[in-house]
Amino acid sequence: RDLHSVPTRRSSDLSFQCYQDAVELADTTNHEHLRMLMKIYSQMAELYHAQNLPQDELDCRLSNQRYAFLLGDTLSYIRHCELMIKPYFLLGDTSNLILTLEKVRQLYLEHNAPDKAAATCNTLIDFYSSLGRLREARQLMDEFEQRSGLFDKSGRIEKGREIYYYIKGNYFLHLHQLDSAEHYFRRLQRECRSLNDTLGIYKGMMELYQQRRIIDSTVYYSRLYTVALDRQSNERQTETVHRMTKLYSYNRLQQQAAADHLAAVRTRFLLITFKL
Repeated sequence: RDLHSVPTRRSSDLSFQCYQDAVELADTTNHEHLRMLMKIYSQMAELYHAQNLPQDELDCRLSNQRYAFLLGDTLSYIRHCELMIKPYFLLGDTSNLILTLEKVRQLYLEHNAPDKAAATCNTLIDFYSSLGRLREARQLMDEFEQRSGLFDKSGRIEKGREIYYYIKGNYFLHLHQLDSAEHYFRRLQRECRSLNDTLGIYKGMMELYQQRRIIDSTVYYSRLYTVALDRQSNERQTETVHRMTKLYSYNRLQQQAAADHLAAVRTRFLLITFKL
């Protein structure tokens, strides 16, 4: 871990220095500069997120909201509001996370984007279920399935979004309708495509057997869930190191290109001077 932290720190320092230099040069009265700033802060936010620095990420997301507002870009503003859920999730700030999702959903509805509003329901359903707000969770489930445009005629969700079966299973788990909960957990198991799906299966089955008071099965899925969590943590750490290493290499190339350009300009100047 100590070795891995070295390229991460060096690359992030260089990246952030480049971003800060660009920010200082930007003219906030120029719309093109504002759009550039939004791109810069978006990249900075992703770097902070990868390094588990949610408070710094929040500052970047808020800056992007401000610039989108100044540009009068309503959909970008809403999108940057929606991205606030990422740092709130890292902070474990459930209250602000729910408030943000509710705000975003309402904004999408007000700006005639019911499909985008429905798509935000996914996370809200899970939180409402866990908080016992089951009537609201059911309403959002219906909205999500009917208006998001993510389901085919047979009721199967779009590929890559199968984690919804865990969310629906979790809803039935909190209703104590265990057979229905197991149906959706097993469905996720059949269509599992990612480690995140695997975590949902193990967590759902662990909690299902807890309610059924079947100790052996609870322990079995609990162990699988713990191993999967460790694997997810290791994969995220590796991904972060790779991302930072690439950025470090890119910045070195940029610096070399700038140095080569400066050398060429100096050479040309000397040649012109010599000819004179």
